[in-house]
Amino acid sequence: MALDLKIFYFLNNFAGQFKIFDAFAIFFAEYFGYFLIAFFLFFLYFSKRAKLEKLRLFWTTAVSIIVSRYAITEIIRFFYHRLRPFAGYFLQGYDRGAEEFFL
Repeated sequence: MALDLKIFYFLNNFAGQFKIFDAFAIFFAEYFGYFLIAFFLFFLYFSKRAKLEKLRLFWTTAVSIIVSRYAITEIIRFFYHRLRPFAGYFLQGYDRGAEEFFL
């Protein structure tokens, strides 16, 4: 069994058992990316670097994100495509009908 499936099943066993774990999982899955972006922009704005260096750091980061998302990820998916663990396997404590409502 693949490592990602082992981790998925390990974490999925806790679903619905601990409210705090569910809250952390939802936070990291849904909102943590926004906090990372805000932290990066906050760091960039308040750093003691020169303005030109801040712009270079911003554009280097932005281009790196775009290339990794739209080039590297798509190349990997082209050569090695498979379903995400939550898309093809049973989820404990998850109502599939709620997902179908939004599709």
